[in-house]
Amino acid sequence: MDLISYETIRAVHRAEKDEQLQKLPDNFFGSVKSWLSHKQKNSDSASLLEVHNAKKLLDDILKRRERKIVLSAMRTMRGEVPPVNLIDSERRFFDEIVMIMKAHRQDMQEKMMGYAEVVESKIDDIKKTMGDMKPEIIEDDEPIQPSNDKKKFVKITSDIPKFVGSDMETYGPFNKGEMANLPEEVAEVLLSRDVAEVMTE
Repeated sequence: MDLISYETIRAVHRAEKDEQLQKLPDNFFGSVKSWLSHKQKNSDSASLLEVHNAKKLLDDILKRRERKIVLSAMRTMRGEVPPVNLIDSERRFFDEIVMIMKAHRQDMQEKMMGYAEVVESKIDDIKKTMGDMKPEIIEDDEPIQPSNDKKKFVKITSDIPKFVGSDMETYGPFNKGEMANLPEEVAEVLLSRDVAEVMTE
């Protein structure tokens, strides 16, 4: 299309108010440039007013199409089909937006995955520590709650791995034959499991 009129621009503007990207007339922007140049050569007020109004309509057409292209790029990132009715320069604009979005998403995913790996590593460390601290001798269904600070001197009669007592303190590991001065509640559990015996004064 080589020749257009002010009415052509208005018609394109009306159509572009639709939600979908509209098909532009062939060589629309090139024809608009020629039309504006021709009109601006005229000094009459009617021509200048048309040029003024046409520029406002063209600016709104560009903004509407840009917005639709950006939204289409976002939808394409979600797996929807790319838009139609793009002119060559808009196709390049659309492709660049999608490329930037993909690069941004990959960057954020790498950062998040890196952080997730750190968190996972910390969780694994905590699990390992708690596994090491898990009592293998003291397994009462109802843990004994510490009632005082009394101690009891005992002799260990079997090898005992590290464990957590009812006072949430870590004890051991103990080797058979070792002597230990333990809180009374902890000592009583070991005695009840026959892995220790009381040492008398």
